Parts: sequence; structure tokens; C-alpha cells
Amino acid sequence: GELAAEKSNAAAVPTGSEEDDEILLILAEQLGQMVISGLVPGYRALTILPILEKLAGVEETVVRDKAVESMNSVIPLLMVKGQSVKGKEEEEARQICVRSAPGLLLALVKQMAGADWFTAKISSCAVLPCVYQFFNGLKGTALVSTSENGMG
Repeated sequence: GELAAEKSNAAAVPTGSEEDDEILLILAEQLGQMVISGLVPGYRALTILPILEKLAGVEETVVRDKAVESMNSVIPLLMVKGQSVKGKEEEEARQICVRSAPGLLLALVKQMAGADWFTAKISSCAVLPCVYQFFNGLKGTALVSTSENGMG
């Protein structure tokens, strides 16, 4: 289960050469563009965020920055609570997004802020304002204290 997912995520994000960095940069950009353009609706974009999270933790600054930019573009599109969609399957996907997005975003920021490497910690700071806007009231306050604890 989870170990297999970790292995596939690790394999999906190669590290090392300049060519790899160029591929990762294109990947970080295109993943965000798929959602922004509407090719992938916002309520189906939850699966893209873990990949962007991995890219936001790589050593190469331009890749990291592009991944953060894509994350910050995708996160507002997850706000689909009042959105109407066509078809039963699409409605189920929208409802799953409404239920799952807050927890996923909170876990994402916690994981990035608590990462071993500074690269993910820096990226968590860059994503935090966008994630904070997603939340309101108590959840937003809890998010800030989580980030402050993770950065210590």
C-alpha cells in the first residue's frame, strides 16, 4: 500500500543531471497548466499535489519555484463546494474533493514543513499563504501554528 506509493513517487522524481532538472521543470509547469487550463478539473486535481510536493522539495531552485507556483495555482481551484458538475461520477469526484481537500492540504504543509531538507521547508513557506486562504477561522489558525512548529 503506502510503501508502494512511496516507491512510485520516488521513482517519478529523478534526481541528478541537468537533463533531469529540465524534465522536472517542464513537469512542474505542465502539471499546474493541466488544471489551470481546465484539462483536469479542479475537483480532480488532488492527485497532482503529491507530485508537486515532491518537486517542491528538489534541490534545483527553478524546479522548486515552478512546483510552488503550480501548487499555488491549483490550490484555489480545489474550492469546489458550490460548483455544479455534469454526471454522477463527476459529482462524486467533486464531493470527494470537498471532503478531502482540507485534510490533504493540511497534511501537505505539515509534511513539507517537517521535512529533513531545507528545500521542502522553504517551499512550505511559499505555499502556506495560499493554503491559509483555503481555510477559515480555527483551521487557518491551526495551520499557522503547525508551520511555526515545523520550522523550529
